[in-house]
Amino acid sequence: MDQILPPGFLTLEGPVDDGDGGLVFADVYGGGIHHLDRHGTVTTLVPKRRGSAGIHPHADGGYLVTGRDVSHVKDGQTRILFTRDDLPEPAEGEGRVGGFNDIHCAPDGSILVGAVRQDANGERVGGDLIHITGEHAGYSAYGGLSLPNGLALSPDKSRLFHSDTYYDQVVVSSMESGRPVKIGDFSTSGTPGHPDGMAIDEAGHLWIAFHYGGCVAEYSPDGRELSRLEFPVKNTLSVCFGGQGRTQLFVVTNSEPEGERNAKVYRLPAKRPGLAIDPCRI
Repeated sequence: MDQILPPGFLTLEGPVDDGDGGLVFADVYGGGIHHLDRHGTVTTLVPKRRGSAGIHPHADGGYLVTGRDVSHVKDGQTRILFTRDDLPEPAEGEGRVGGFNDIHCAPDGSILVGAVRQDANGERVGGDLIHITGEHAGYSAYGGLSLPNGLALSPDKSRLFHSDTYYDQVVVSSMESGRPVKIGDFSTSGTPGHPDGMAIDEAGHLWIAFHYGGCVAEYSPDGRELSRLEFPVKNTLSVCFGGQGRTQLFVVTNSEPEGERNAKVYRLPAKRPGLAIDPCRI
């Protein structure tokens, strides 16, 4: 495997293929949305934006980015699509949404995103899967999650998979109605660490980065670990397919020790090509 990112970044998340052998990623705590081209040159697409952990391509160009809101950024312009104020006031004891995490788009172009709920002291008290159906229009598909993360659709688009990080499981939802309906889950407790970002290959196998596990594991859609890739760092955070024909696997990490600005991007040949993802159309 190759380590292809120059030093200077803190915590990498939300990697997405740029369509030309490079990668777009967020630095959650260091700030900004950045582009690493196939030659190794880094440019900043959105300066300073902090808290982004999800990026997804938009059909009109540019990218969706998460954080305190969900926005469409293109050519230096930002269009806010959804905020926590677009959700109903929380029930007593439920906690209010404090921010938005990983993101994916449904086949119809609507947006699926994890939301983190916080108490009055800013402590995480759970999470929801949010379905955004239009500008400032959306709803909580379901709650009761620890930290919703790493979303991916099956090749036939009938199933949504996402990590539920601190419950050490992957949640499975039906998309047959066009809306996510939770139908089950499976445990990842046999793999070191906690399931974080994920991507899916053309066979429908999930490739999941394990937070504090130092690995990316291949899982079958029914929840069996099939293989494991070990990395020389502990905090592997997310993964995506890219390169020609999506035949390369990109893995992003945190800094180690934290705060050292030495977060990494690893690139290695994929076991099989990754699945193409649908762009957002809102």
